[in-house]
Amino acid sequence: MTDAAERRVSHERRALVLTVFLTALAGILYELLLGTVSTLLLGDSILEWSLTIGVFLSAMGLGSFLSRWVKRRLVGTLVVVQIGLAILGGLSPLLLFWVYALAERSFRGVLVLVLVTLGTGIGLEIPVLTRLLRERGTLARALSAALAIDYAGALLASLAFPLLLYPTLGLVRTAMFAGLVNLAAGVVLLFAGSSERAGRRALGGALAGTAVVLTLGLAGASRLERAVDRHLYDDTLVWQVTSPYQRIAVTMDAGTRDLRLFINRHLQFSSRDEARYHEALVHPALAAAGEPASVLVLGGGDGLATREILEHERVRSVVVVDLDPAMTSLAQSYGPLSRLNRGALSDPRVRVVNADAMQWLWHAERGTRFGAIVIDLPDPSTPGLARLYTRELYRLAARRLTPGGVVVTQATSPYYTRGSFWCIERSMAAAGLATRPYHISVPSFGEWGFVLGGATLPRELPRPTVRTSYLEGAAWAALFAFPPDMRAPAPGRPSTVTDPALLALYTTETRREP
Repeated sequence: MTDAAERRVSHERRALVLTVFLTALAGILYELLLGTVSTLLLGDSILEWSLTIGVFLSAMGLGSFLSRWVKRRLVGTLVVVQIGLAILGGLSPLLLFWVYALAERSFRGVLVLVLVTLGTGIGLEIPVLTRLLRERGTLARALSAALAIDYAGALLASLAFPLLLYPTLGLVRTAMFAGLVNLAAGVVLLFAGSSERAGRRALGGALAGTAVVLTLGLAGASRLERAVDRHLYDDTLVWQVTSPYQRIAVTMDAGTRDLRLFINRHLQFSSRDEARYHEALVHPALAAAGEPASVLVLGGGDGLATREILEHERVRSVVVVDLDPAMTSLAQSYGPLSRLNRGALSDPRVRVVNADAMQWLWHAERGTRFGAIVIDLPDPSTPGLARLYTRELYRLAARRLTPGGVVVTQATSPYYTRGSFWCIERSMAAAGLATRPYHISVPSFGEWGFVLGGATLPRELPRPTVRTSYLEGAAWAALFAFPPDMRAPAPGRPSTVTDPALLALYTTETRREP
């Protein structure tokens, strides 16, 4: 082989190795994107991620099997595959959001179809690239190079997605970025790593045209997302942001001025009846604690629980620990919400900390104690949230209470998710706390439950002396009375970090909801 030929082969080998890296990077990004989309829309992260990974990997196996029939024009075939992956993968989050908004029952089928199509294309790449590498070296060298670089690209994608791409670009832009990575792989194959000449101009034009489409999509992603979001909610979308932790949306009904907050499309409150929920969450606990001077709020980033706490004149300090700075910033700076919470998070008595609730309890400065701890977190629909309803969390909370202090948590619905509600009560009792479950009717949610706990609890709670819009008279008396269809079912086990019984219960019960 002449020196020129050796240089050409070496150049093509480097180009193929770069292609392997780029295709691996894009492929893992698609898998992460689709798993995130399905989790955001459907919840139950264990099921959604398991299905995503399982279907995607099996489809990759199908693609590897089908690659045996690719015998001619290997480079041209791979370039066509890159274009197809870029189009489908780059537009997949938008496609799935539209399907969910317009034909929700078809979502699962479309998701599986997208996973199978993308996985098959991605599975076809490595065997064909390995064959191209083998033509330019030994089989052992080809396999080691292909697999090593493939795994390196996968590692980079798995780090870049949660730490950089999703927080800064969001789902739609990240998908389009991944599509451009596929197109870059196609360009490298076509112009830097191939001696194939047939069809090069047509393929180059297709690559350029697809790149233009995705680039325009990147520029107009915000407008496209807003168009989808308008179909996801019944009322007018007035604010939406995707943080590293969740998708936050605020809607407003033009006629009633009803303000609603959604996290990952799940309703968190309606301004028409949120006072019922927040008064029930806060005032029984503070009454049981004898009007404490210091209160800790875990979650509650919307500031509404803190608004109720500040109604108690004896409260001198409130610490609000909420994971997401986007949520607490919204509650402080977005006019309609800050007016609803009466500027609670900007009150000089309030300190906002953006941290994980369990980690904060574990690492809080020694001697930090509170007369009441109010836990206002989303429902236990994921492993990360379910761990915040465990015996371990309640033990940590109990250690942060002053003598006579109490902890209270929202506890899902004792009617629709009765098993989950009583599992939360058992978990608090397993932490060594005396418990007092209670409930209230919230029209936006139906019957909603809470569990109050403390080293000791008064036989009868004194009624709150602060102003309330609902919780008085007969409403107060009805808090602690459970009709037969909301009483505890058969005894069960508490939920712990190592045995999250609550997650399985909640997942099963929410699937049965009408």
